[in-house]
Amino acid sequence: MDINTATRVRALYTFSSNEVGELNFERGDMIKVLDRGFQEWWRGACNGKIGVSGCIPNRVFFAYRQIFPVTYVEPLPEPTTAELQREAQEEAQVFASLGMSRSIISGLALIDRLGRSAIADAQRDRPS
Repeated sequence: MDINTATRVRALYTFSSNEVGELNFERGDMIKVLDRGFQEWWRGACNGKIGVSGCIPNRVFFAYRQIFPVTYVEPLPEPTTAELQREAQEEAQVFASLGMSRSIISGLALIDRLGRSAIADAQRDRPS
């Protein structure tokens, strides 16, 4: 397997960074390669994290396209049809949960507005 053509890689080491845009992962994590824009840092997704930041070194491999050092990863065989279907289902669940989160936030915002309105009404109607 050639690291330069692999669509998936496995982390040989843990990579932990405080830098925005760098992909953190644990040894053994599978990383989906999204872009090879730079020689030593690629963009990838791991454990639901995909974004503009996050990197993996050439031998290293996770909610946003992040770069990772290529030296921290090793290539993995291409996924089977069953693996691709499972990944698609997992991605669908992540996107569905985002919709539920938005609904909850909207509901809480409405409750907050109604609560503030009720407090304002009570203060206005209170005898002086």
